[in-house]
Amino acid sequence: PAGLNRPFDQVWANDALAIGLAMASKAPHQALPANADAWLNMAQAGNHLLVLDSLRPAAFYGTPHAWRERLAQLEQQWFAPLERALSIDPAEVQARAAMGNALAGLERHTRAAATLREGLKLHPDHALLLRNCAHAIHATGHVEEALPMLRRAAEQVGIDATRPLSVPFPERIG
Repeated sequence: PAGLNRPFDQVWANDALAIGLAMASKAPHQALPANADAWLNMAQAGNHLLVLDSLRPAAFYGTPHAWRERLAQLEQQWFAPLERALSIDPAEVQARAAMGNALAGLERHTRAAATLREGLKLHPDHALLLRNCAHAIHATGHVEEALPMLRRAAEQVGIDATRPLSVPFPERIG
């Protein structure tokens, strides 16, 4: 579709919808690696989307035991390696952004915000960290703290955050 923007430099997914959206926005996409260590070895600098959707089947079918097992696998295969990468190199932006997003995806917004704030101490003008941290803070109910951070993120990518966005709507739908 015309006017579709590409918010990510790379999409990592096995999910058909995520792959289709990546293709529609002309974002490069690859299969999701088996774990964070493999991803960190493959990923180039940039804004990445990792679709960690292994909890979805258990959630859809209402099987709490399977959901807990898959969450433990996510912890072992993704969160622990990302935390390890951060303990070795606290300035590792990709690992920090991925960890923050994963935590936010699990609705651990307070922990996500803390992880992303640590990254902002080292990279105070990093647009991706600013945006993701603002979203995590907003999800904790602290809108007044999130808005200035979101404005700074917009400014980093050249968007005038003081002007309202205009979205054209068709006169009639259908």
